[in-house]
Formats: sequence, structure tokens, C-alpha cells
Amino acid sequence: MQRDNRAYARFAMILFIALSLSACAKPLVSATSTDLPPMERSFSASANEVYYAVRWAMAVRGYPVGFEDLRGGVITSSWVPTRADSHYIQPFTSTTPDYGTTMMQQQYEIRVMPAGGETTVSVTSRVKSLVANPRSSGREERALLDEMAHYLRSRDVELTNIGVE
Repeated sequence: MQRDNRAYARFAMILFIALSLSACAKPLVSATSTDLPPMERSFSASANEVYYAVRWAMAVRGYPVGFEDLRGGVITSSWVPTRADSHYIQPFTSTTPDYGTTMMQQQYEIRVMPAGGETTVSVTSRVKSLVANPRSSGREERALLDEMAHYLRSRDVELTNIGVE
């Protein structure tokens, strides 16, 4: 009789553990995707030249290309972890940004829009986060646009007392 109780208790314990472990495998919260305000800059270059600059800037900054629609003028990076100073949250009524957020993934969508002799580039940061209201510091967007400007700069520089041409 006591042996039957032990077998029953052992079976109940195994069943309890199995059910407890299976319940832990389900996510309770899922990250939401947020598009942050874009940053734009115009370049006096053709759309084709700007596409090469975009690809080069993304490679220099370490963002692999995830999607490319050259006819539509869109290049999107793959999802990568946010950098230490790229995104932040502003908790409660604090005026100090909190850059210590973790578990955020970022993606950059770059739109190339030709208009006359200029081409406008728009860089939008998309973030997936468990934290509400993530914000962009704008550092990575500016860095991408700066790298594009470096790529598009003339190969031959003339330095005068007036400046650089």
C-alpha cells in the first residue's frame, strides 16, 4: 500500500514538473516595432551615385543589407542590436536620457529620392523593443549621412585661402 502511494506521489511530481516546465516556454510579452522620425539630407549627385554611397556607408557602419528595391528607392538594413549610444528612453518625468536600455533591435530604412539635379536621402530608424517609447539619439543616422557625404565628395580636392572646393 505504501509502495503504491510512493509510485502515485512520484508520478504526480513528474507530471507537476513537466507541466510547470512546459508553461515557462511561452513568451508573455512580444516586442513592438516603432518607426522613429526620419533624418534627411540632399546631395548634388545622381540617384545611381547615391545608391553606391548608401551601400558603402552601410558597410562602413556595419549594417548588412536586408532588403533592396532600387526601382522604389528603398534600401533596408537587417535587424541588428542597438548600439550603446544610438537609442534611449526617457523614463517618467526625467530630463536625462537613459541609454542603458537593452534587448532592443534596430533596422535602418534609407530612401533615395531624386529631384532635379539633387538627390534627397531619408534615413529612418526602426526599433523593436519591449520598452515603451524608445527614441533615437540621431547619432547613427547622422553618421550614415556623413559617410555618404564622404563617399560622394570629389576625389580631387583644391585647397585655397577661401576654403576647400
